[in-house]
Amino acid sequence: LARAYGALSVESFGKWLQVQRVTRDGLASVRETVATVAEAEGLTAHRRAVEIRFEPEAGES
Repeated sequence: LARAYGALSVESFGKWLQVQRVTRDGLASVRETVATVAEAEGLTAHRRAVEIRFEPEAGES
């Protein structure tokens, strides 16, 4: 008979991701910290991803 519970399950082979949402004000409050950590870890694209969210859009003054 097959055991009902073994050492492996479907969850053993899944890739689990967490997704979080942040408001503009929330991002602004951690903006400098994100830039500092991203730069220290060589993740310049992550730093840039935060920076571009605060750049004026084309046509804005």
